[in-house]
Amino acid sequence: MEYYEVTFKLPRPNRSWFRYRLRSLLTLMLLVAVAVTLWRLYATSNRYELLQKLEQSKAARDEALQTWKRVAAAGRQGDDDGKLTEAKARADYFRHRADVKALFKTIQDNGDNALSAR
Repeated sequence: MEYYEVTFKLPRPNRSWFRYRLRSLLTLMLLVAVAVTLWRLYATSNRYELLQKLEQSKAARDEALQTWKRVAAAGRQGDDDGKLTEAKARADYFRHRADVKALFKTIQDNGDNALSAR
């Protein structure tokens, strides 16, 4: 009994529209998913830091307002130094108020961007 070797030469399919292997595509998708996850973690931590700064600024603003009220009340009772001290307390309050507005605007601007997408 004799065996003959028969070989067929099949034409290689022309798949120019899909020239990547499945493993390569899955690896690419994994890398994209990791990058997106890391970006979202960064954005969330950045937003958290801004919110903490906002709370601290609000507390400083409220404390400056109470100081201004206390100094103004003392100035009305005849303290000689009252006008200058009240002016300093008022300036301090308005500086803290401007800081709060600036931080709030920063948070709103970032919220309109990618940071708000949770």
